[in-house]
Amino acid sequence: MKIFVYDEKTGGVIEEFCRSAGHEVVTHTDLVERRRVPARSHFFLDTIDALIMDITKPNQDIQFILAQSILAEKPSLCVYGKNQTPTSLIRYIKKPQTQRRTVRTFSYTKKSLPRGLAYFIRLHDPNAAEREDAATIKFTLRLTPHIEQYLNWLAAAEGESKADCIRHLLEQQVKEDNTYAKYLGGE
Repeated sequence: MKIFVYDEKTGGVIEEFCRSAGHEVVTHTDLVERRRVPARSHFFLDTIDALIMDITKPNQDIQFILAQSILAEKPSLCVYGKNQTPTSLIRYIKKPQTQRRTVRTFSYTKKSLPRGLAYFIRLHDPNAAEREDAATIKFTLRLTPHIEQYLNWLAAAEGESKADCIRHLLEQQVKEDNTYAKYLGGE
């Protein structure tokens, strides 16, 4: 998968994550270099599969590239530092006529950034084996205070969100449930 990365805040974390996951990365610097070579006249988004941009401190380049990605209907992930929301840009992205379901936003901490990147890439990578199993169904669940206390403890111990902990517990239950396996015809 070929991913455009615009990142001036995380110190290369996004680019390194994408490269280590085996994806080809194009950066803003690469685009500037391409402008100097007249033979490359095609629009850069035509060769890109997805975009990941840190929009914590939006500038004209980010706004232009984001607008072009929306028009080209390219899957885009706009990340921003927790408690550093670029309010006006987020409001623009969240408009129903703007979003077109191609732009996702994610408020990150140093700890949560890799998980958010992995989820976005898995969701849009045509070669990802787990694409069908990406969490896309929203479900509301009411818990007892005792279970909430346990989830808080487990999430802190595992370094994950409570939602991820619940997903992992349920995945484990599905693997171990022989009756369900028989129901599916697995035995």
